[in-house]
Amino acid sequence: MTHSSVFSRHIMLEGAYNVRDLGGLSTSYGETRRGVIFRADALHQLTEADQQVLRDKGVRTVIDLRHSTEIDAQPNVFANDETIRYFKIPIFRAAVSGHSEGHTPDLPAIYRYIIDECRISINEVLTTIADAKTGGVLFHCTAGKDRTGIITALLLDMVGVD
Repeated sequence: MTHSSVFSRHIMLEGAYNVRDLGGLSTSYGETRRGVIFRADALHQLTEADQQVLRDKGVRTVIDLRHSTEIDAQPNVFANDETIRYFKIPIFRAAVSGHSEGHTPDLPAIYRYIIDECRISINEVLTTIADAKTGGVLFHCTAGKDRTGIITALLLDMVGVD
C-alpha cells in the first residue's frame, strides 16, 4: 500500500484527527468500496463544517463504541441529529481501569479481553453495520485505535484485506 493511498483515505477535520474511509484497500477481488464504512476517534469536538464534511461523504449512521461515562463527559455531536442514525453500543459496559490482578495489561491482553469477553457488543456493532439501510456507517471510540481498531480488523478480515 502506498503512502498516497493511505493519505487519500484520511479525512481531514478540525475537531477529530483519526477519521478514515475503509474504502480503497486491496482484497483478492479488487478493493473495498469507498464511502461505505468509516472509522474515527471521538466526535465531540467536531465543528459544524466538520459535521457537514461527514454528511457530504455520505455518513448516515454513527455507532459510538464508548461507555456511558465517556459519552456523558463528551457527548457525541450526532446524538440528536435528525439526519444521522445514532447508536450507542459500548464495547465495554463500564469504565475499564486498565489494572487487573495488580498490573497494567499490555495491548495484546486488552485485545484478547475485547475478543473473548465483549462478543455481545461486537456482534451488535457488526449487525448494526450490516443492517444499515442507506448511506455510510461511521464507528468510533475515544482515540479511534483500540476498540475501533478491533472492529476494523474484524470487518477487513471478513472481506479478505490482509
